[in-house]
Amino acid sequence: MIPKIKSLATIAIAFLALTVETPAPAGTATLDQSLTEHQYQLLAIAQDAAVAIPLQPHIKTRGRQQEKVADAAIQLFQPSLAYEYAQSNPNWRKGATLADLAAFYAQTGQEARAHELIEKALEIAKDAESWRRDTIRVKVARAHTILGELAEAEKNQANLESGSEFLDATVEIARAEFDDGQSYSEQVVTFDKMLATNDFEITKRALEGYATMYARYYSDQERREEIESKIKSKWSPSPIFVRFQVMKDLTQAAVDHGDHEKAQSLALEVQNFVDEYNWPLEHKVQFGAEAIQLIALSGQKDLALQKASELRQMYDEKKSGIMSMFRAESIRPLAEAYALMGEIDQAREVYMLALEDGAENANARPRAEDLTETLCSMAIHNVEPTEELWEKIKAIRGGLNNPW
Repeated sequence: MIPKIKSLATIAIAFLALTVETPAPAGTATLDQSLTEHQYQLLAIAQDAAVAIPLQPHIKTRGRQQEKVADAAIQLFQPSLAYEYAQSNPNWRKGATLADLAAFYAQTGQEARAHELIEKALEIAKDAESWRRDTIRVKVARAHTILGELAEAEKNQANLESGSEFLDATVEIARAEFDDGQSYSEQVVTFDKMLATNDFEITKRALEGYATMYARYYSDQERREEIESKIKSKWSPSPIFVRFQVMKDLTQAAVDHGDHEKAQSLALEVQNFVDEYNWPLEHKVQFGAEAIQLIALSGQKDLALQKASELRQMYDEKKSGIMSMFRAESIRPLAEAYALMGEIDQAREVYMLALEDGAENANARPRAEDLTETLCSMAIHNVEPTEELWEKIKAIRGGLNNPW
């Protein structure tokens, strides 16, 4: 769902002697919404940390982290900022970000800008190799689908290399969400065929497609129940983490439609996945926190706070059993859960924990990755750092140097 757009003048911020300017490209109507100063600062430092990663031999990591910062800017309705960040991305992921921006502008009614970015993304795709080129093309096809340009979307699908069926399936998911010309029965046939392949990636995409249909047809109880039944009857060959993600999507759909009774029921099913499966500890923490987010969003704040306290205690007692490079990633969603519940002081405490645990690795590359992702999370969830948190952020950023 796209919120109402507000206009915003171009932004200039300074923090830690770092200045980032975000002018909209010439001739582009800005859609940027106003954020708080600390959100801009957090994104700026995240970008700076990503760019600090040496191109050689870490160009793949740097490109991926810069893409994540740009994605955070898109989530925060900062397309001009995302575009600016994309310009310094050193590899094919620049094209992926531009294609994502094209989809953003398509959804917000800026068709001319969407087409401009589609062309830029396809130019980058020409020089990309194999699945990287196909990834950009799939994102472009999604943008065309949102624009209602199905012939162009199909042309990009047709240009995918053989063996890219799971990418092709991604376009079908976009059609399920945005193509008003495709009927319910046609979508069912499409995803049933995908399930029948018994291919892991394609089956995963089919289940995601059905979850998309669940959200789209939520107001039609008969269809919604049919889709949920179909998902649960077909997902048994899929790994537990795939089923977990699909259940999260169904729960979020119920939340988005204000169906608290159903959302609460589904959220508890998600929690059951966490409780009943023997997850590796880092996944137990991460997925447990993600379940807590859904419990909170479904209106069960007291239960969510109880689960959050239990999870925090488990992490404190057992985190030595998690490799240092996975600790920040596992605990970060708990900070997000507290932020969603409006418990900002507790969110800050857990973000501090994520920053500290993410800074323990002897190599700077994983420290830069964790810093970038924690700062993006704080910006997205609008958690203003305390002076102590700012000092910690500054110290970690200043310590990003050899060995990488």
